Amino acid sequence: MSERQFSILLYAIAADAVKSLRGRGMELRAALRSFYTSRVYAALEDPGTGLWREPTRVLLALFDEERRTGRLSPDWSE
Repeated sequence: MSERQFSILLYAIAADAVKSLRGRGMELRAALRSFYTSRVYAALEDPGTGLWREPTRVLLALFDEERRTGRLSPDWSE
């Protein structure tokens, strides 16, 4: 996958995650800020992690865990 293709995919994944956060009642600005500044998003930006292959529900579970614990689980892929 080219860098451009990955950027487009990343945008779509992030948009879906933010849309889901909005569906939970989070304000748009808060959802954008929270997701784009999260460790989950930082890991998602790295194609080598493979996190981009996970469904939105998994990303949001990781996001919720990060918000609760302050960290991204090192064993997310297990």
